[in-house]
Amino acid sequence: MKKSIYKSPAGEARILYLYDRFQNDLGVVFDDRMVDTRFGATHVLVAGPEDGQPVVVTHGGNSITPQGLRGLLPLLKQEHYRLYATDTIGHPGKSAQVRLSARDQSYGQWLYGLVT
Repeated sequence: MKKSIYKSPAGEARILYLYDRFQNDLGVVFDDRMVDTRFGATHVLVAGPEDGQPVVVTHGGNSITPQGLRGLLPLLKQEHYRLYATDTIGHPGKSAQVRLSARDQSYGQWLYGLVT
């Protein structure tokens, strides 16, 4: 199993730089969390009031969470929702660089374990 999803340390550094830049550009205060799952650590951005209705979102494959959150800014700016935005494991971002199989239930099991 490959230990890194990135082709080089420079490539990883560039993606993480862009991640932080895009996150800052959203203008939303996030709580950064690492959640342990049986597949590896998962990075989650949390925003909104603690008593808000919980909404869990994942980004599309091979993108980064802050990029996907741009389209959810109206939801983020409301005071009704508590948003949990995950960095999909094995994809660009800050979660474990463990590639899961798309041919079985691994991703579903990962997400279920994350929210339960």
